Amino acid sequence: MAKKCTPCLGKAIKELLETLDDAEVDKLLKEIPDCPSSTGIELCPVARGKRAPSPYQQFVSVCMKSKAPGGMAFGDAPKYMRECAAEWKEHKAQ
Repeated sequence: MAKKCTPCLGKAIKELLETLDDAEVDKLLKEIPDCPSSTGIELCPVARGKRAPSPYQQFVSVCMKSKAPGGMAFGDAPKYMRECAAEWKEHKAQ
């Protein structure tokens, strides 16, 4: 099981930020828990989804699968890839 991330700020960091004398910042600092280390900062990464495939990637995927419907022999992929790239250039030129 993955370790759960809890964002925190060390007390020294909070004291430094409190010198900004901003009520909104002070309110946020009170909500953030203290880190074990006085100068520690723990930021949690934000999970991102996968990027959608580009039109070229989609075209090549379909093209490569159509070249060898039952699976291609070892070493055939470069030849098929060159053919698909040429077909993409023709498709894009239209």
